[in-house]
Amino acid sequence: MSATFVVVPEWQGSGSSRAMRLIDGAEAIRGDLPSAATRIVEVPAGAGESLETGVHRFSSISTIAEAASGVLAEVPDVAVVIGGDCGVEFAAIRHAVQRSTGPVAVVWFDAHADLNTPRFLALGRLPRDGAPYAAGRGACRARSRADPRSGAGGARGHPSAR
Repeated sequence: MSATFVVVPEWQGSGSSRAMRLIDGAEAIRGDLPSAATRIVEVPAGAGESLETGVHRFSSISTIAEAASGVLAEVPDVAVVIGGDCGVEFAAIRHAVQRSTGPVAVVWFDAHADLNTPRFLALGRLPRDGAPYAAGRGACRARSRADPRSGAGGARGHPSAR
């Protein structure tokens, strides 16, 4: 089974003042991937607007999710999504669930394996940082076919766990 790498250098979902550095991280990883098996999702340069949703930068985040969904729809095999921030998983997990005829297993590598649900997030921040993964596991009472044996790993602990 072959894989296609989908690089999404999104930074708009991050609440960090250094969020744009996520572009550099995604680009560094892309440099190590086979170019013939790699697709890039174009990410707008602007931060975006909340559009009265209560989520900062929502317009850019939703535009990126739509663009990622378009690229993922063209992937003929397994998609490995490489991101900037955790918001890239919205399109990736939706793609895997929609394409699957059975249980979906997610392997999540992140600098921090936080599994936040919306109730743990600060007002106005994208429900990310593991929220798509937590929703897939049923923590947000989302309907999905995610496999409960899915795994997540992180290199550092989330501040809320301390």
